Amino acid sequence: MKKIIISITCIAVVASLALAIFSNFGGLQKVYIKTLGSNRFQLMIGNKPYIVKGMVYSPVPVGQNHSYDFWSDPEKPHLYDGKLMKAMGVNTIRVYQ
Repeated sequence: MKKIIISITCIAVVASLALAIFSNFGGLQKVYIKTLGSNRFQLMIGNKPYIVKGMVYSPVPVGQNHSYDFWSDPEKPHLYDGKLMKAMGVNTIRVYQ
């Protein structure tokens, strides 16, 4: 039961991220979780399945530690990295610091 709850929580987080992403491209679309049966679920955006092609993102330059704040770096590495991730086909990221 614990595994199912964690999975549903993860799907809800992904759904929230997808809503944020897709609200910036082509207007607001309906985001929901479709139940397929046998404890299986599918993330849907605008009546289309959303396939997560994601990665975890936490850039820390050589010589820095966990206290490095990449959001306030004047070189804005997240913008450069975002372009690279888009070119790789990444459509979802989990950002942590």
